[in-house]
Amino acid sequence: MMVAFLTNKTSMEHLSSFATYELERTDCFLCRPAVRLLVDVAPKFFTIAGIGPLSPGYAIVATIEHLDKIRDATTIQQFSDYTGKIRQILTNQFGSCLLTEHGHSPLCTLADTKNVHCFHPHVLLFPGAPSILDSADECFSDGGTTFSTLAAALKFGVALPQYLLISESTSSFKVYPVAEGLPRQFARVLVAEQQGNEELASWRTHPGFDMAEKNAHQIKVLLRGEE
Repeated sequence: MMVAFLTNKTSMEHLSSFATYELERTDCFLCRPAVRLLVDVAPKFFTIAGIGPLSPGYAIVATIEHLDKIRDATTIQQFSDYTGKIRQILTNQFGSCLLTEHGHSPLCTLADTKNVHCFHPHVLLFPGAPSILDSADECFSDGGTTFSTLAAALKFGVALPQYLLISESTSSFKVYPVAEGLPRQFARVLVAEQQGNEELASWRTHPGFDMAEKNAHQIKVLLRGEE
């Protein structure tokens, strides 16, 4: 299954506004991402500005193909390289860029997939976000395993039922094995708590569409500057 980009026209035809559509949809938003938030499309991956931005430049990097997990070593390396490119551009602009991934976490509701969850590999990028590693260490008793590259961390994580990956620098990637059922938006909760804005953790209750669209425009400009 490949991504079908959701155009502005389509969303307006079906519901009264883009905002209403995005908040009410229960399918995988990465299988049909909104084109107005689209930042970049590569042969196998794409980047969008995330809804509910907790920071300027908040973005999501995902595979175009609908995968259970990225199992192929070559694809893992390509995904890592592409993500690293986007992350570096955001770091150059904002000074730092926290990376997180909820490994093997569903993005849809069962009603939309006939009792088969949609797992669509993606990472979250939070430019300028505070450290959340201490909070994560308190939540997960085993302390996690640290790797020097994203590719190595993903290769380790693919063998786990579920995990949380946190990286606060481009040379350190920590993977926490977790029990299946890690709450959705858990990494966002950790970031929001450290910012002192716990009420903003859920993008459904605080979608911040205006800021998300501004982020999309800004990141596009930054990417053009790197070409």
